[in-house]
Amino acid sequence: MNLASGDAEDYWAGAALKDSAGEASHPQPELPVQIIEGVEHLDAQFGVQEPQNVPTALRDALFGRPKQIEGHSPLPLKTYAILDAAKVMGLPETLEASGLEHACLFKGKAAGELRDVAPYLVRLEESHSFTRNLFTKGPSVWHMWDRQPGIYLRSTEDFQKTWKHFRKFIKAQDYTGRWLYLRFWEPSTFGVLSKIDRSSEPWLTRLLRAHRFIWPDVSKDGHHWFEFEMDSENLAAKGKIVIGRHALDALDAAVREQHAAEDIRSARAYLQRSDQSLEVCENHLGSVRSWLLAHGFRQRKVLVSTMQAIAEKFPADVQPPDALLRLLSDKRKGAALRLWHVENWPGPEQ
Repeated sequence: MNLASGDAEDYWAGAALKDSAGEASHPQPELPVQIIEGVEHLDAQFGVQEPQNVPTALRDALFGRPKQIEGHSPLPLKTYAILDAAKVMGLPETLEASGLEHACLFKGKAAGELRDVAPYLVRLEESHSFTRNLFTKGPSVWHMWDRQPGIYLRSTEDFQKTWKHFRKFIKAQDYTGRWLYLRFWEPSTFGVLSKIDRSSEPWLTRLLRAHRFIWPDVSKDGHHWFEFEMDSENLAAKGKIVIGRHALDALDAAVREQHAAEDIRSARAYLQRSDQSLEVCENHLGSVRSWLLAHGFRQRKVLVSTMQAIAEKFPADVQPPDALLRLLSDKRKGAALRLWHVENWPGPEQ
């Protein structure tokens, strides 16, 4: 069976567009970032006497010397990473054993209770094996490339000053007064923050000041990275940190996009495992997902299972029967019950 969409109209795509009509779209400002393309992960390099520690395409961004300005000696740039222990098993113990300068961004009781899911600031050294493991894809638990564990930055500031700076942004209030954890160390979150117009969110100027940031494009499996350095203007911006509506809307949209990508990947992988001859169209899965969300499928496990069942029985060029559509549209029935009906519905060839 071919699940790739052909010339025939995909019912789910048309229905999803109809259901989403009227949703507001927010234009993005021009991005002040540079794209680093062609990044290739390191392999395990077994038996290599002088292993490479950083992908070639990232070397200048992460460890290159600052540009010489005529008449001035450039200040040395330090390289830091902010890493998420929730993505790296045993990160606190690994950092302790590494001997690298590091510290948890949480303090006190939270640092102890949440140590295995907390963010850590670490100063990287190019020649260190820990740095190499960050960019290595392999089967070992210490190979971290696939986990995309955090963001990277260059700064002239020392470790303590850098640590104090980022601690200010761990937790902040939004414009309604709610306290939120701002997970800026996640590449997907930081990517969203880098796109927001700082005139609408003044606190961003404070977060981004005096640092050059480097992070992976999570949608490209690490083959594209971004580099961002804020203009020198307004570096001294001060005031209470308040996350405004613009930032919250952008972050919420990013979470929805991330969930969509994860759900489509999961459904696609399942379908290909069940029948390796299947050619699965991600656009079709995305259309099915949008339709199901519009009809009350909110629990993600049930949502993904229903996506799989529909895509398996009804490819993009096959319109599902009206009786099934009426059943799926009936929000009075629980999503799990509707999934059961799809799984037990005869396919179009039966």
